[in-house]
Amino acid sequence: MSLDNDESINSIPKLKIALLLLVFSFGVLSYLAVRLALDPDRFPVTEVQVVGDLRYADRETLEAIVDSHAESGFYGVDLHQLRESVEAVPWVKGASVRRLWPNALMVKVEEHEARARWNEEELISSDFSVFMPPQYRLQGQAGVEWQLYFNQLPQLGGVEGRHAALYELYRVVSRQLATLGDPIVEIDEDERRSVQIVLRSGIWINLGREQVQDRLQLFGQIYKRVIEPDITGIVGVDMRYPNGFSVKYGENRVARERGDK
Repeated sequence: MSLDNDESINSIPKLKIALLLLVFSFGVLSYLAVRLALDPDRFPVTEVQVVGDLRYADRETLEAIVDSHAESGFYGVDLHQLRESVEAVPWVKGASVRRLWPNALMVKVEEHEARARWNEEELISSDFSVFMPPQYRLQGQAGVEWQLYFNQLPQLGGVEGRHAALYELYRVVSRQLATLGDPIVEIDEDERRSVQIVLRSGIWINLGREQVQDRLQLFGQIYKRVIEPDITGIVGVDMRYPNGFSVKYGENRVARERGDK
């Protein structure tokens, strides 16, 4: 074997050692760079921005949550955990989080739009989700004012998991009966999925669980002719008959027929 070949063979381990040293040095430098970046004293968060049209969620509560996460520093904060913490706040429908160089965090918050009450304890949002606002637990005058606000929303009631279906039914029924001038204020569904709705006039309508749309259409046809002329005397209407309906009258109608009123 020639001398040149021996030198070439001996240089291979040296090349490997050099590459290993280079990789090790790069790893050490990367580690030190990461430790430096994650140091909250060197890269602190000095500004917190909570943006969005907030009508119900408490801005100070949201800012406090962001501040607690910001203690990890600009690069150390876990944006995923921060977003989950913000979205756990009542009234918060969704949130997006981003870093703003060199020292700020911005959280954009989207609130729920309450469209209906659900089982007297929760609200249904515009995206069909259910949430419980803290205002339900308020006492005193503030609690009274919030209850007045919530009472403006339609009341939907049923078994767990049926909120989305009943909210969609409410929207369909409201459109179908929109011309009557007697809006729907309540829809209840029992365990057998039999439906009863209540109008603003106080009249209840039993629709059952079959042919709901056909029964609603028939009710719309008889409303002006049968219901409206005697609306103060009618308690409810049962539409569950194969070829018709029955009307239940209250005390006002009975007294009127006797001549007491």
